[in-house]
Amino acid sequence: MALLPAVIAGWLTGILVLEANFGALGDMMIGVIGGLIAIYMPPLAGVHLVGYVGTVITPALCAVILSLVCGTLRKL
Repeated sequence: MALLPAVIAGWLTGILVLEANFGALGDMMIGVIGGLIAIYMPPLAGVHLVGYVGTVITPALCAVILSLVCGTLRKL
């Protein structure tokens, strides 16, 4: 996994999910963790993504979901 697409995914997550504010470093960490999740989850579902979708969009979606889950757990 390349680090730059994961950081971009975290930055996009910080823009898209305003309720779960983790700050710049937290958003980048969420992006990296979302990128790691994006490596394993689509192949388990039988989906193989390549190109721009596989390197930026999928980690961003995983980071958004992770950010929403973390934001919800933080409110508890």
